[in-house]
Amino acid sequence: MRKYKLLTVFLFVILIGCNFDLSRKKEKRNEIINNIHKFTPVVFSEKTPLFQKSASNIPLMPVVIRWKDPELYILDQGINSIKVYDGKGKFLRSISSKGAGPHELLTPFDFHIVKNQLYVSDNFLIIVFDKDGSFREHLRLRMRPFKFAINNKFICYCPWGFQDFSIYFQSLQQEENNSHGLIPAPKTKDITELFNNMGLLTSSTKTQRIYFSFILEDRMFVIDPDGKVIFEVTRGLPKIVKPKIKSRNKQEMILAEAINYDIEYYDSSIYLLSVYGQGKNCLFQFDENGKAKRILDHGIPGAFLFTAVDHQTFLIVDKNDFQFYKVVF
Repeated sequence: MRKYKLLTVFLFVILIGCNFDLSRKKEKRNEIINNIHKFTPVVFSEKTPLFQKSASNIPLMPVVIRWKDPELYILDQGINSIKVYDGKGKFLRSISSKGAGPHELLTPFDFHIVKNQLYVSDNFLIIVFDKDGSFREHLRLRMRPFKFAINNKFICYCPWGFQDFSIYFQSLQQEENNSHGLIPAPKTKDITELFNNMGLLTSSTKTQRIYFSFILEDRMFVIDPDGKVIFEVTRGLPKIVKPKIKSRNKQEMILAEAINYDIEYYDSSIYLLSVYGQGKNCLFQFDENGKAKRILDHGIPGAFLFTAVDHQTFLIVDKNDFQFYKVVF
């Protein structure tokens, strides 16, 4: 009888231990990560302009930049084209041009380079080009995207406009063209609150995870390949309620202030151009699980776009004058 009692107690202890372990795993799956404040920013060692102001083919209105070694790709909304440069800022070629034709760009707003192909968002389409500019195909979307990302299963995008969700997932298979929302967006009232719905997206080529950050909120969501939120990264900064908009002409809607400006996946790291302290932004480097690795102080007050050349070298754009800077840490 005593043996049975001991066996029962033993099994009970094991059961509690298993449940405790499972609960820890479940808790970890929905963990809010906030370990950024323990880092001291690394200051750049070198900063130089990429383009000479008198040079030809300088981007007029860059909205997205991507480095694909050994070339720099810039989506220039001033001419609705993607310009390609070498690492020293020498112009090489243009991809597409402004127009309403099947291979032209009418209102492009984002692009990604995946397996040596360019995926460019334009109205309700993702237009696919080869790196030499040759047209390949159209992928039709249910809504007009602001920013988007691609993994092996979905095109994930944040729509332009006052939508009920901040992210939509749409199958890459055209015959399975049903989209579904993931993260509900706040209700909007006026044009300044349009940005409440919007966020930044990038995807991991290694794990196929999607990384999403609201522009005006201190939150980065880590989303698994099937579209489930598994981590949330935050620093506890207050949300920007009434953002100020910077504009030079009717086409531009650049935020004068934000919490998150740009995001990019590079070599198993996620880099987020985001606010650090009062009136300053830095590059935050995270691993694939959302854990902070370091903070890079780039020294550019109006930084709002960037791309990683390597883990020490970045190209960063200043919204105050649209100047490109090569920054080395």
